Formats: sequence, C-alpha cells, structure tokens
Amino acid sequence: GDKVVMTRRGARQPPSRLGLQAGRSMTVEAAMRAVAVVSANDVAVALAEKVSGDERTFVRAMNRRAAQLGMVNTRFDNPTGLSPSGGVTTARDMATLARHIIRRYPERYRMFSARTFRWAGQVRANHNRLLGRVRGVDGVKTGYTVPAGYNLAASSLRGGKRVIVVVLGARTAAARDLLVSNLLESGFSSLTVDSAPRVRRMTARPRR
Repeated sequence: GDKVVMTRRGARQPPSRLGLQAGRSMTVEAAMRAVAVVSANDVAVALAEKVSGDERTFVRAMNRRAAQLGMVNTRFDNPTGLSPSGGVTTARDMATLARHIIRRYPERYRMFSARTFRWAGQVRANHNRLLGRVRGVDGVKTGYTVPAGYNLAASSLRGGKRVIVVVLGARTAAARDLLVSNLLESGFSSLTVDSAPRVRRMTARPRR
C-alpha cells in the first residue's frame, strides 16, 4: 500500500508518539490507525507533510474543511493539537466532526474502535477507556494537554440509535470518563422508541 515516511520534524514531536525513526516508513493505513488509536503525534505530522507537502499547508486545508462542516468556533494551528499553538475548538464543533466521520467515512471510523495497536513487536492500548466498558461505545478520541485538561469525544450505538458526547477540560481522566459515561446514559434515556432522528445537545462543565 501507499507509504508515509517519517520526517525529521515528525520524529521530534513530543509524546504521545509511535517512535518511528526519521527515514523509516509505514503504510498510510497503519499511520492512520496509529493516530486514531494511540494519538501518535509524530505520525500525525508525517501524514500531514505527506498529504500537503508541509504542515502549514495542511493546517490551512484543515481549517477550510472545518469551515465547510460548520465548525465555526474551531481554528487548527497544527496537526497534533499540542500546546502552545494547538488552536481552539468547542465541544459542539468536535461533535460535528465526529458525526461527519461516522456518517461519511464509516470504514475509517472503525479504526477508532480498535482496543490495541500493534507495531514493531509492541502492543499499545487505545487511550479511550470506555471501549468495551460502556455499552455500545465504538469510538471516538481522547486528548490531553496541560492547558486543555482531559478531553474525550465518545460515540455509542444502541438499538440503531447513536449518541455522541464530547467533554472538554476535565481535571482527571477518571472524571472525564465518568462524566462522558453519565452523559451517554442521559442521552439514551432521553430518546424514545418512536422519536425521529435529531441532534440533542447537553452541556456540562467538569469540575476542575
């Protein structure tokens, strides 16, 4: 398959990372799984440089796409989301992005449900601890930086109905996971059997 070569800039990224040395390569498919499952910042940068030639051009494309999707309060500054220039977003915009991926790219979305990622003899666990623990959860993505706190977009499918929850800014991973779990239950309990599909939004501010 198509290959992505680790660049020097990619290899210098801080954790989480895969640890691929500059000049080494992997398939694009494996690279996307590394980003989706273990938040590999080094691979994210290498992918960006492969797609657009350089990070800056890729980020411009990211922001154009976000605007097309209606993510009006989002500005990406780099492919990883790492501080200090990780950009800004909102829970609503991340839910919009998650919903788009689920609907438009169902085959790619399945990457986010993998419990582990295997590479070079190592097995790394998915950072999304709700997989296999909360009924129906099949993605999407965690995130953490010191300024932003612990973040999670999670989606659960039960009986043909899907609820997406996004929590940003929790103080701990455990607090984040508990709040997401509770909001998923609230979301499903608010749906009735004969209700038409529609977007429901709930906002809760985590205790910091």
